[in-house]
Amino acid sequence: MTTKRTRTIIAVALSLIMALAYMPCAAFAADGDQTPDVEALQKAMEEAKTAKDQAEAKMNTAKEAMDQAKAEWDNKQDAADKAETKRDAAFEQAKTIAKEEYDAAAEAYDTAASEYNAAKTDYDNKVEELDTLTSQKTTLEGEVSQLQSDLAAAPQDKETYVGMRSSLQAAVTAATNQWNADKQTAQANLEQAQAAYDETGYTFINNKINALGSQFFTIDEMIETCKTYTDTALSESVTFNGKQISTIADVANDASFLSIVKSNCTKDNLLFAMDMIDESNTLRKAEGKSVMGVSYQLMGAAIMSNSYTLYSWGHDLFKKNGKTPQGYANTDSFWAIGPASQGNENLAASYAKYSSAYKPYEGWYDEEKAALQEAVNSGQWPGLTMQTSTRDIWTNYSSVLSSQYGQVGHYLTLKNEEYTTTGAAVTYNTGTVPTYWRGRATQSFNDDTANSITTTQCRNEINAAFADAETALQSAQSDVDASQSKPQDVIDAENAVTENEAKITQAEQTIQTNPGLIEEKNGQIATLDNQIAEVNEAEQTMEDKEGAKEAALKAKNEKEAANTKAQALDAEDPETYKDYPELKTLVDDAATARTQAEEAEGLYNTAKSDYDTKKEAYDTAAADFNTAQAAYKDAVAVSIDGAKIVLKKAAFTYNGKVQKPDIETIDGMTLKEGTDYTVAWSDASSMNAGTYNLTVTGIDGYKGTAEATYKIIKAKNPLTVKAKTGTVKYSKLKKKNQTLKLAAVIKTVKKGQGKVTYVKASGNKKITINKTTGVVTVKKGLKKNKYKVKVKVTAAGNKNYNKITKNVTFTVKVK
Repeated sequence: MTTKRTRTIIAVALSLIMALAYMPCAAFAADGDQTPDVEALQKAMEEAKTAKDQAEAKMNTAKEAMDQAKAEWDNKQDAADKAETKRDAAFEQAKTIAKEEYDAAAEAYDTAASEYNAAKTDYDNKVEELDTLTSQKTTLEGEVSQLQSDLAAAPQDKETYVGMRSSLQAAVTAATNQWNADKQTAQANLEQAQAAYDETGYTFINNKINALGSQFFTIDEMIETCKTYTDTALSESVTFNGKQISTIADVANDASFLSIVKSNCTKDNLLFAMDMIDESNTLRKAEGKSVMGVSYQLMGAAIMSNSYTLYSWGHDLFKKNGKTPQGYANTDSFWAIGPASQGNENLAASYAKYSSAYKPYEGWYDEEKAALQEAVNSGQWPGLTMQTSTRDIWTNYSSVLSSQYGQVGHYLTLKNEEYTTTGAAVTYNTGTVPTYWRGRATQSFNDDTANSITTTQCRNEINAAFADAETALQSAQSDVDASQSKPQDVIDAENAVTENEAKITQAEQTIQTNPGLIEEKNGQIATLDNQIAEVNEAEQTMEDKEGAKEAALKAKNEKEAANTKAQALDAEDPETYKDYPELKTLVDDAATARTQAEEAEGLYNTAKSDYDTKKEAYDTAAADFNTAQAAYKDAVAVSIDGAKIVLKKAAFTYNGKVQKPDIETIDGMTLKEGTDYTVAWSDASSMNAGTYNLTVTGIDGYKGTAEATYKIIKAKNPLTVKAKTGTVKYSKLKKKNQTLKLAAVIKTVKKGQGKVTYVKASGNKKITINKTTGVVTVKKGLKKNKYKVKVKVTAAGNKNYNKITKNVTFTVKVK
């Protein structure tokens, strides 16, 4: 049988037989298995090389001839291009010069024509203006005469108007004084109307209460009664208006108290009180209670309490005058307008001014109703429900009024079924006031259906009470507004002064300016005389400009004809440049140069054709040589298919770097990489532990492939540990277990690769170590002493490091 090497040689030889069949020599001999005839192949290669070298020499000679012809052609071509460029430039320059000369002539003509037209226009204008100039001169002469006349009269006019100055100014002063007096009267009437308007509400409430009968208290009577309450101390006293306010009498006698009371009685505040009563009635209807009417007595009582609370917050005045809702009122009670036991009041205060957005019922009703509901839900008061009457709660469940759930008294008062009438007050006091409760609202309650009215009736009565005062106030304000405008008699007097001063100024200006004006207009007359004389000069200028225009037109026409002829120049048409000898010479030179270039191109094409033929012959001979050479090299090449590869080092230990072996021999031969073979790696950047392959492929005198393997083995685990002595205090150990961190008993000198675990090998049973964390636990009860503990520390390793176990014995000291 044939070997693998023999079969390879035979296959190569058979593939070359057809390529070399044309050679006259015998290339192979048959002797058992056919093998290539190396000598015949070598001879065929050498003969092919000789043929290639001869063809190459001929090709190189032909190329030199072609290159020389090409250089000659390039020179002739360049000369022809330059000659044609020079020719074309000359033609263009001739056209450009002719065009520039024509343009200059045309511009000169346009300038001359423009100057002529301007001169003609100037002349025509002067001729047309001659009558106007003459008329203007006549007008100016008349104006000079008038200026001279005015100048002569001005001194006497000035003296007359200066004499009138004093009497006219006196008239202005008298009219202004009367105007100021009228303004003062209007302002006084306005202040009187404002004062009356400010008293309207207070007077209205007093009158309404007084009309009810002597058993009722007007606000004036309430104030006088309060001035006698010297025995009632306030819940909180203040210093105001330079004195101590400690009793109700102090409040009533305070200088500011009456104005504070009246601040409740403005139209806006009284109407706002009606809005409050309407809202309280809406809430009562929601509770199933009757609607309350308005009581003027309760309106007065609410006003008194609302004013009083600015000094002392609380129900001191009500309690003095009416005791408590559960008790009975005094016989002189401001609230005693029905069954005295039913009287009551609600108070609310704010830092800010009350407005339509202010909601005192959110506290009185919403919040306190919710508080009562919580009290009911709590079950602390058996039998108490949301439907329990106000009187029943006051009598039987009084503790709910001050329970932990919040106030409920205002809510109970609002829905009390015993109340049929009410009154309300609201105000906001600015400036210096006794307390910080600037805004306050009060509502009073009782039962007096005989004297109650609806809020609609009350609003109508309030509006009616203020109507006349408002009308008077508006009228007074209108009079004040009207008095601010300057009266016509003052305006007339001032206009007379202004007009007289203007006449004086006019006379002074006439005296000052007319001499200059007369001189100026005389100068204008002289100018007109010159303009009239310029008409003849303009005519001569026009005639001169006309002659210059005609000469410029002739020159323009000549240059235009020359430009037309030049623009027709064409190097391809001899007829167009027959009158331009310099251009004809350039055309002939360019034609001769182009002919020479074309002849040189023909010589180059002949040389190139010869070169192409010889190059084709060379390419064929070179291909034949390459084929013969390849056949010879393949015949003599050594196969390394399946060869044994000996590595200088077939095993490495992991070090974190790329490691690859060098090749020592291939099939017993020492070969050179890159010259005899190439190498391919299964992992060209191999670093990790594992088995890898390499493949060598023969080149040049070698062929075929062979493989080898090498390894990177795991490295030794770097784990290094060192024992230490950990200390535990006996005093703490008597109470509970103590722990020591790993670092207290074992020092890790070098960190191990992979998971590290700790297993106790020997030592006192009351000392344990956590397998994962290495934390040492010393159990309660261990006596004072030194204890040795042996531990196996294991690093599990990983893909690049082996597993390792280190034994270490540390000491635990109990002291």
